[in-house]
Amino acid sequence: MDNPIVNLEKLSEPLTKLVEVISNGVGTLYAPFGTVRKAKADAKARIIIARADVEAADIQERARARIEFRESLRQENIERISSQAAIELPKSVSEEPVDPDWTLQYFDYAQDVCDENMQKLWSRILAGEVASPGSYSRRTLQFLRTLDKEEAEAFTKICSIAVTLDSDWKHIIEEKETEEVIREMFGGSSPIQHFISIGLLLSEASFINPLETTGLEINYFSKKYSLEAPEKRKSKRFSSVEIPFSIRGFSLIGRELASIAGGMPVKGYIERVAKGMEKKYNIIFHPSGQSNDS
Repeated sequence: MDNPIVNLEKLSEPLTKLVEVISNGVGTLYAPFGTVRKAKADAKARIIIARADVEAADIQERARARIEFRESLRQENIERISSQAAIELPKSVSEEPVDPDWTLQYFDYAQDVCDENMQKLWSRILAGEVASPGSYSRRTLQFLRTLDKEEAEAFTKICSIAVTLDSDWKHIIEEKETEEVIREMFGGSSPIQHFISIGLLLSEASFINPLETTGLEINYFSKKYSLEAPEKRKSKRFSSVEIPFSIRGFSLIGRELASIAGGMPVKGYIERVAKGMEKKYNIIFHPSGQSNDS
């Protein structure tokens, strides 16, 4: 090679690397070739730096725009929820202050709720907590944050068939009539097991002996019933009136969410249950005035 430097400049990347390795090893050809490559590298570096500065500025601008958009949306969500909460407030509220930790967690979660129906749930919680501090736990706030719109709508439907007993706990009467109504509401399926699995309903049902139901009161929205137990049969044969029926309670979180879910009574439901239990267990449902349950 008469002028190896010129020729080396035209070499491919693999060969160039080989030459550099050799040059480092033998100490020849490196200086002039390396100078050319270094100049090219410096020029390329300046281009990269300039391009990086532009890209960095673009990234910062996009980040600023993203943050502004997100915070504007969050502010809008908070204002909508707060305005709705003002409508939901009762005429009188407790003088007890709302826990600051609860408030911080509430708005930290509520600010990211964009769906209008879900905003209504959050506004009811805020109004309820302002009215009576301690009504809604921070655990319930955390749970509601993970509840999607479809689950919330399904839970509202389940609340539409919930009854309260003497204990004021909400329950579902697990009878054939209830299962039929649930499947009618959900197109042949039932979300009960799902709500058990996520903790809105208790995993274990409670059992009531039909022979011990006299005096038990059941409230279904504005309707209130006092139950009358069947007479104990003298026959020793096992009969349906001696088979306990089951009721499934709502969990603490389920109770708190049920109070703001907005469930509405299902026309004819409680009458169907009463008729079915009278036929199966000989239990009589006596209407006993109006209930304040909602």
